[in-house]
This record gives sequence, structure tokens and C-alpha cells, in this order.
Amino acid sequence: MLELKLLGSPQILLHGHPLTTLSSVKSQALLFYLALNGRPQSRLALAELLWPEKREADALGNLRQAVYHLRNALPNYLDIHRATLACNQDLPYAIDVIRFEKALDAAPTVAAHQAAVDQYTGEFLAGFFVDAAAPFDAWAVVTRERLHRRATETLHDLVAHFGGRQETEPGLRYVNQLLALEPWREQAHRHKMQLLVWSGQTQAALAQYAACRHVLATELGAVPASETVALYEQIRNGEIRNTRPENTGDVRDQGEKLAIALQKLPGEDDRRSAHQSLVNPKSKIRNPPDWDEMPTVHAFWGREAEMR
Repeated sequence: MLELKLLGSPQILLHGHPLTTLSSVKSQALLFYLALNGRPQSRLALAELLWPEKREADALGNLRQAVYHLRNALPNYLDIHRATLACNQDLPYAIDVIRFEKALDAAPTVAAHQAAVDQYTGEFLAGFFVDAAAPFDAWAVVTRERLHRRATETLHDLVAHFGGRQETEPGLRYVNQLLALEPWREQAHRHKMQLLVWSGQTQAALAQYAACRHVLATELGAVPASETVALYEQIRNGEIRNTRPENTGDVRDQGEKLAIALQKLPGEDDRRSAHQSLVNPKSKIRNPPDWDEMPTVHAFWGREAEMR
């Protein structure tokens, strides 16, 4: 059985063992593209995908070489025709990307979402680079962003679910996975701070606030939003404690106290929230410019008066 692990650094396994006879990067890229697309692909389109800078005849010749290497490494796994190529659907093969998306599409249940994110071990084709193949790179980037978005949205839902039930072990597992993918996501830092307090790790929760401040300054040139600061101060002042005992009334009371601190601003993402925390409320400018897409600048020279 052929198994393709394309989430994270790509791996090709045949009958449970790494395939070592397919060293050509372009042949590997061809295999990944055919396996994920499923349907037969035009030879000309594949040649343009992987050798866009070559003349048509040369690109098709290179494609034949790639097919030759693939056929030698994986006999019978290619469905080869004069004008098209495809993966042989009659032979068993498994792809983690397909398992990930099937689990998400199967049913909107917590168990299905957990099964899906367990498949998401890293970004699509992480570290895999194909030289002089801009169309393939563009396809990989679009696929990577789509899968990343689905993974982060699912992780956010899982964190909210387990956080709402005060189940700290799975909550911390999924919030850590979320922050590994998007360390600038401020709301996730707030969730982690709360989960740490609920698990009795108050000092770790305070340290998480420091980590949040550092990430926001480094990634966005921003400071924590007021909700995050309020949560930090409540934890520091002992207003939020480990409420894991059976007293549901205390849990409900603390949940109401933290509703503002943990909620996501409607219609806003965390980058916008971080940006808004920098806006001067006394400014007379009614419509301040949106600097969200500007690069982060860590220092100025010769701008002392402006900085003041």
C-alpha cells in the first residue's frame, strides 16, 4: 500500500517503509499533484506545471523522464495514457490531506474535529521546494493556505468547546497546537491563560501573558488588547482561581466575569484587535488609516520629535 504524508515534511511510504528509490524532486512533485487531484491530468498541463520555462517539446521530454522514474519506483501506481496521466485508483493508497478533509466534511462533531486535527501534523509540503516550477509552487501555496485555514478554524472551535466545559487537558493540547500554527492569535493566548489557571498553573498563566506581549510586539508591532490586559490583571490579583471543583455555581460566576476577557470581537480578527489597541482614543482623526498590511518597523532614526 502506498501512503503519502503531505502535512509537514512530505514522506512517501510503500508497505509501511520509506520509499528511497524516488530521489527526483520533480517526480515526487508529479506524484503529489496527481494523487491529490485524483482525476486524469493533461500531459501538456503537467509539463507546464513543472517546467514552465522550457519549450513545449523539452518540457514534455522532461515529463516523460519523470514518469519513467515514477513507474520504476511505484510499478502499477500510475495510470498512463498517451495524452493524460493519473494515479491508479484501483490500487490502495492513503493521503493524510484527504483523511484530514474527509474527517472535517463527514460530520460537525467534536470527535470528527479531533480526528481531523490529529491528522494535521504540519503545514502542507513544509520545506518542500521545486526549483523553477512557479505554477506548482502557486498550487502548493493555495492548497497550504486552504488547509491551514481549515485547521486553525477547527482548532479554535475545539479550544472553545473544551474551554467552555473546563476540560483543561484537551483544551491545552489544542490551544498549543493552534498557537504553534498562529503564534500571533491573541485570543488563543487568552484561552491558554484561562486554561492554565483552571489547571492550577497560575504562574504559567502569567508567563503566557509575557509570551503574548513578546509575540505581538515581534510579529505585529502591537501591544495586547484591553481584554488580554484585563484577564492578566484578574489572574495576577487572584480574582480568577482554579475552579475545577464540582461547585458549578462558582464556575458560572467566574464564566460571567470572564465573558468579556475571553470573547472574540464580532467581525474582527486578532490582528485587527491588536491594531485597534494602538489607536489613540483622543485623536481627532475620524477615519485613521489602516496600517494592517504595513511591514513591521522596529526602529526609527532621526525622528525624535515624531516619536515623542
